[in-house]
Amino acid sequence: MTSKNLKKNFLISTASMAIQFLQSLWVTSYIQRVMGVAAYGYIAVIVNLVNMAGIVTVALTSVCSRFIVIELEGKDCGRINQSFNTVFYALAAVAAACVPAFLILAFHITEIMNVSEGFAGQVSVLMLVVGFDFIVQLLQVPFLSVFYYEERMYYNYLVVILSNFAKMAVVLVLFTVWQPVVWGAYIGALFINIAALWAYYKYVRRHYPQIKANIVFFQIQKLKEILRMGIWVSFSKLAAVLLSSSSTYLANIWLGVYLAGIYGSVAQIQSILSFITVSVVNIFLPQMYKLYASGQKAGLAEYTTDGLKILSMILGIVVGGLMVFGDIFMGLWISKTYLAYRALLVVCVCYLANAYAAEILNQLFVTIGKTKTPALVSVLAGVVNVVLAAVFIKRFDMGVYGLALAQLAVFCVRSGIWMPVYAARCLNYQWNFFIKKQLACVLSMVVTGLTGWVFRYLFAVNSWGMLVLGGVFTGSLSAGAICILDQDIRKFAVGMLKRR
Repeated sequence: MTSKNLKKNFLISTASMAIQFLQSLWVTSYIQRVMGVAAYGYIAVIVNLVNMAGIVTVALTSVCSRFIVIELEGKDCGRINQSFNTVFYALAAVAAACVPAFLILAFHITEIMNVSEGFAGQVSVLMLVVGFDFIVQLLQVPFLSVFYYEERMYYNYLVVILSNFAKMAVVLVLFTVWQPVVWGAYIGALFINIAALWAYYKYVRRHYPQIKANIVFFQIQKLKEILRMGIWVSFSKLAAVLLSSSSTYLANIWLGVYLAGIYGSVAQIQSILSFITVSVVNIFLPQMYKLYASGQKAGLAEYTTDGLKILSMILGIVVGGLMVFGDIFMGLWISKTYLAYRALLVVCVCYLANAYAAEILNQLFVTIGKTKTPALVSVLAGVVNVVLAAVFIKRFDMGVYGLALAQLAVFCVRSGIWMPVYAARCLNYQWNFFIKKQLACVLSMVVTGLTGWVFRYLFAVNSWGMLVLGGVFTGSLSAGAICILDQDIRKFAVGMLKRR
C-alpha cells in the first residue's frame, strides 16, 4: 500500500477524531446538565434536519472530488477548469436557494417539530446557525478537492480540530458570562468554517494558477455528466438519513422530547464511529481515484481490500471497548439514570464495526461509476427501516429499542451482506472477496472484549480516571495483539512507523 502523506493524514485524522470525541462528550454532557435532556434533543433534531438538506447537494458534493482529481491527474487545464467551475457555480446556486429555505424553517420551527415555548426562539436561531454553517461547508467542497489530489487532507482535519475547540470555548464563554443557549456550540464552528473557506480560496489561487474561477467555464454537459452519477448518490444519502438521522426525528414525534434526548445522547456513540469511518475512508480515497484513472483495476481492488480490513479492525477495537465499558461510560458521562438504558447502547453499537466498514465499498462504487444499483437498494433499506421502526414502536410497543433494532436489522443485511457481495461482482471477483476482509472486525472485537472484561474483573472501573485507564490499556493491548495475530495489519503498522 503506497500513498503520499499517508502517515501525516492518518495521525492528524486520528487527533481530529479524538478531539471531536472529547468535544462531543463534553458539550453534550454540559448542555444536558445546564439546560436539560430536552434541550439537547432539540439540537439533535435540528442537526439531523439540516443533514436532510444534504440530500439535495450530495449529487454534486459526493462526486466532485472524483471528477476534479481525475482531471488534475490528466493535466488538461481546459477540462480541469470545466469540472471545477461547473461544480463551484452549481453549488453556489444551491447555496443561494438554501438561504430562503432555512429562513422559512427558522420562522416556522414550531410547526415542524415539538418545541416548548421557552425554547422556540433559541431553536430558531440554532436552525439559522447550523443552516448557514452547512452553506459555508458546501462552498468549500470544490477547493477541498485540490487537497484530495495532493493527498493533504490533513489541512481539512486541522480545520475540524479548530472547529471543535471553538465549539467548546464558545459554549464555556457564553454559558458563563451571558446565558445558556442551545445554539452556543455551533456559532463558533460557523466562524471557523468561514475563515477556512477564505484560506482554501487563497491556497488554490496561489498553488493552482491554472484554475480560474470564471463562469465562462461552466458547462451544462459537464453538469449533466456529474449529476448522472451523483443523483444516485443522493438517493443513497436519502437512505442514510432514513437509516440513521431520521430515527432521532421519529423519536421526537412518536416518543416525546425526553426519549428523543435519551436516544440522541446514545446515538452520539454512533456519530463518533461515523467520524472515525469518514476520516479513515478519506485517507484512502485519493489513491483509489488515481488507480481508477490510470486503469489499474486489480490494484484498485487490492488497495480497497487493504483499506476495508484496516477500517474494520479499527472500528472493531472501538466497538469492542464500548461493549465492555459502555454502561460505565454513559453513567459517568451524563447521569446514572442512563444506566437504565445500557441495553440500548449495546443494541446501537454491536453491529456498527461491520456495517460502517462498508463505507469504503460505497466509495468504491462512486470511484468506478456504479452508483445506481447501490442507491436503489439503499433507498429500499431506508424505507424498510422506517416501516420496521413503526411496527416495533406502534405494534409491539418496544419504544426507543424499536428504533435501534430496526437499524440493526437493516444495516446488517444492506451493509454487512449485500454491499460486499455486489462490490465483488462489479470487479469480477468471488462473492466473498470483500466479506472476508470486512469480517476482520470480529477478531478485533473479540480480542478487545476479552481484554476489557479481564481489566473490568480485576479493577473497579467507577471513575473517569479508571475508565480512561481501562480504555487506553484495553485499546493498546488489543491493537498490539491484533498486529501480532494478523499479518496484513502488522505490515501496515510497520509501514506507518517507517514513513517519515
